[in-house]
Amino acid sequence: MSTKPSITATNLRSLSELMIAENLQYKKCMAYQSQIEDKALQSIFGDIAHGHKERYDKLFAYLDGHK
Repeated sequence: MSTKPSITATNLRSLSELMIAENLQYKKCMAYQSQIEDKALQSIFGDIAHGHKERYDKLFAYLDGHK
């Protein structure tokens, strides 16, 4: 049985702040994407939003792995 190192309170706060920021940026990009008419810009905002979602999911998976 292997034990995972625990996450310190400071690191937990930092991870939480990162997750909040990634989620906010994802929502902003999705809002911008839905408001603009230029298809090229819609695609760019969609790609950027996807990157924020991926980073959020990776942070969540990291935290979930340290339960």
